[in-house]
Amino acid sequence: GRDLHLDPGDTEAVDQGFDLSGVAEPVTVDIDNDSRPENAVYDIGADEVVAGGGGGGLLPLLQAIGED
Repeated sequence: GRDLHLDPGDTEAVDQGFDLSGVAEPVTVDIDNDSRPENAVYDIGADEVVAGGGGGGLLPLLQAIGED
Protein backbone atom coordinates (compact mmCIF):
# COMPACT_ATOMS: atom_id res chain seq x y z
CA GLY A 1 0.00 0.00 0.00
CA ARG A 2 0.93 3.60 -0.45
CA ASP A 3 1.45 6.06 2.37
CA LEU A 4 -1.04 8.88 1.77
CA HIS A 5 -0.15 10.79 4.94
CA LEU A 6 0.94 14.40 4.69
CA ASP A 7 3.90 15.93 6.46
CA PRO A 8 3.14 19.16 8.37
CA GLY A 9 5.74 20.87 6.16
CA ASP A 10 3.89 20.08 2.93
CA THR A 11 2.82 23.64 2.30
CA GLU A 12 1.47 22.72 -1.15
CA ALA A 13 -1.26 20.58 0.45
CA VAL A 14 -1.73 21.59 4.09
CA ASP A 15 -4.61 24.07 4.46
CA GLN A 16 -4.92 24.38 0.67
CA GLY A 17 -8.06 22.31 0.03
CA PHE A 18 -11.64 23.20 -0.84
CA ASP A 19 -14.34 23.56 1.80
CA LEU A 20 -16.26 20.28 1.67
CA SER A 21 -18.61 20.99 4.55
CA GLY A 22 -21.47 22.07 2.29
CA VAL A 23 -21.56 19.08 -0.08
CA ALA A 24 -24.39 16.53 0.04
CA GLU A 25 -22.22 14.10 2.04
CA PRO A 26 -19.69 16.27 3.91
CA VAL A 27 -16.16 14.98 4.41
CA THR A 28 -15.69 15.10 8.17
CA VAL A 29 -12.84 12.62 8.76
CA ASP A 30 -9.65 11.56 6.98
CA ILE A 31 -8.09 8.14 6.35
CA ASP A 32 -7.08 7.92 10.03
CA ASN A 33 -10.55 8.97 11.23
CA ASP A 34 -9.12 12.36 12.31
CA SER A 35 -11.60 15.24 12.14
CA ARG A 36 -11.56 17.45 9.05
CA PRO A 37 -10.78 20.28 8.74
CA GLU A 38 -8.17 20.65 11.47
CA ASN A 39 -7.51 24.41 11.16
CA ALA A 40 -10.77 25.63 9.58
CA VAL A 41 -9.28 24.84 6.14
CA TYR A 42 -9.14 21.38 4.57
CA ASP A 43 -5.85 19.78 3.54
CA ILE A 44 -5.59 18.41 -0.01
CA GLY A 45 -5.66 14.62 -0.18
CA ALA A 46 -6.77 11.72 1.96
CA ASP A 47 -4.98 12.87 5.12
CA GLU A 48 -5.60 15.85 7.39
CA VAL A 49 -2.49 16.95 9.26
CA VAL A 50 -3.24 17.20 12.98
CA ALA A 51 -1.16 18.69 15.77
CA GLY A 52 1.61 16.25 16.58
CA GLY A 53 0.76 14.18 13.49
CA GLY A 54 2.41 13.78 10.16
CA GLY A 55 3.49 11.15 7.77
CA GLY A 56 5.08 10.39 4.49
CA GLY A 57 5.16 13.76 2.77
CA LEU A 58 3.53 15.03 -0.41
CA LEU A 59 5.42 12.88 -2.93
CA PRO A 60 3.62 9.61 -2.06
CA LEU A 61 0.28 11.39 -2.45
CA LEU A 62 1.24 12.76 -5.85
CA GLN A 63 2.49 9.35 -6.95
CA ALA A 64 -0.78 7.76 -5.81
CA ILE A 65 -2.78 10.07 -8.05
CA GLY A 66 -0.28 9.85 -10.93
CA GLU A 67 1.16 13.35 -10.69
CA ASP A 68 4.81 12.49 -9.96
